[in-house]
Amino acid sequence: MADAVSVQVKKIPDNLYVVCLTNLVNYIQKSKCERNELRSLPDSVLMDIYSRMLAEKRLCVLGAELSELDMFERLMRYSGAQLRLLQCFQAVIEHGTKLSTELANGYLARCCANQHPRNSLIQLGLRLGGFLNEAGWYADAQRVLLRCRDLCLAQPKTAHYKRLTLECCHRLLNTQSAYCCFPAAAETYALALRLLGLPPDITAKISDERFSIAMTCYSALQTDDDQVPKVPCKEEACGGGTRCGEWRLSA
Repeated sequence: MADAVSVQVKKIPDNLYVVCLTNLVNYIQKSKCERNELRSLPDSVLMDIYSRMLAEKRLCVLGAELSELDMFERLMRYSGAQLRLLQCFQAVIEHGTKLSTELANGYLARCCANQHPRNSLIQLGLRLGGFLNEAGWYADAQRVLLRCRDLCLAQPKTAHYKRLTLECCHRLLNTQSAYCCFPAAAETYALALRLLGLPPDITAKISDERFSIAMTCYSALQTDDDQVPKVPCKEEACGGGTRCGEWRLSA
């Protein structure tokens, strides 16, 4: 009987880009002082580096990178990073860090510092709160969204800020319901109704007055003095649109 011919499967080597990423990650692990050089890289390359850190189990360095709110905000804006960012975030959490709390505390501290435009703080709060809710860290998501809601309510009562407040209420209501904070969720729901100019017992009238209710909501969000231009996004891979990324809103 003829001897069985052994088949050797050759491993396909990594391409040059992956090899470069691996070497860079290993270098950063050994020379932590060089991490600031990553700030100048495009978002797509930055996300590839963080994904490689995850693959190489460099979770301490990855956690230190993601704990910086400016870097995390960049990745939330980048539309190609959604799934990979969630994977990196969860891996760092399982490694034993308190990344969710650090990001929430960083946002609250930034709001208290009063050194950033209010509109950018609101946008960041909506993105970060939405991300933490998506990741399942409801307590920190609620802290962020409550602060974001307060910022929205402190702005002029224009249609632009009404829409932002309603968006915040929508995300906050989702978080509070998932976190079983039902009394707080009822307050959020009542606030949304007031913003839309609807009575508290609106649910009893929906079947009979659907058209008039819809017109009331539409009118509540329309004003002549609130024409906020939509600024095209300058982020890479966005294509110049006014929306990019699951956790990003219009600028």
